[in-house]
Amino acid sequence: SENSVELNSGDCVVLYSDGISEAVNERGEQYGVSRMKRTLNDVGELESAEAIKSALLNDVRQFTGKAEQMDDITLVVLKKS
Repeated sequence: SENSVELNSGDCVVLYSDGISEAVNERGEQYGVSRMKRTLNDVGELESAEAIKSALLNDVRQFTGKAEQMDDITLVVLKKS
């Protein structure tokens, strides 16, 4: 099916692979969707899509520490100006 969504100024769309939500830390805990949502709520008002993307990836990296990741991380952030 096909849907359309109208974005207003400041709205943000985040597309991500499961490599983000399933990223693990050194204790084997997953980053998770709820942590990702919390982080996006905290940084969603940043000026640009690039800043939001960087903030989310930095949080994932801080969470995972030195733990080896078994999956790719793909992230696309769009923000309407």
